Amino acid sequence: MVEYEDEFGRMRTARKSEVPRNLPSKTEEISDEYDPYIIRGDQGFFPVYEPSAERVKDIEEAFVADSNPTKHYDASQEVRAAAAGFYQFSADEETRRKQMEDLKRVREETEAERARLVAEEPSSGGDARESMGSTKTSIIIGRGIDKRKRDIEERRKAVEAKRRKTGSGFNIQASLESSADDFLAKLEEDIMKPKS
Repeated sequence: MVEYEDEFGRMRTARKSEVPRNLPSKTEEISDEYDPYIIRGDQGFFPVYEPSAERVKDIEEAFVADSNPTKHYDASQEVRAAAAGFYQFSADEETRRKQMEDLKRVREETEAERARLVAEEPSSGGDARESMGSTKTSIIIGRGIDKRKRDIEERRKAVEAKRRKTGSGFNIQASLESSADDFLAKLEEDIMKPKS
């Protein structure tokens, strides 16, 4: 509990937290020591940190060092999985340049091989893969799909031949259809019979 003088000059007693902030407190003792981190009196603004000239110079130098154009992306600084096509270049400029040249050469070889494979592939009458500008991968996948379709067709024919051979001409579907026809014929007879 503290005593304070309100705006009308009356002495009041209240908790310290209930005293209006705009009223000066007489209970505080102001020390003669100057402390730059203590704010006394009315403040019409929020104090702003102003760094020294040395600190500003240090910050600018650090910024210039960080924004060095010769600095490249380093994947080892990140914690995440890289995909199969990921390639980590060296931090050394000369080694990096050589790696990039090798990668460009390998890419050109790959494109030439793809073009050769497209030229060698027999046309299949306007296949969708050719119209899309096929690549080596899509050619290989397309060939795999075609082979799979042929294998399935061969298996289907073999199973059908086996059914015909083991069934001695007995066709399950025809058997079911004839029994259903017999049932329906009998049902029709029962319905059409005159009731006696």
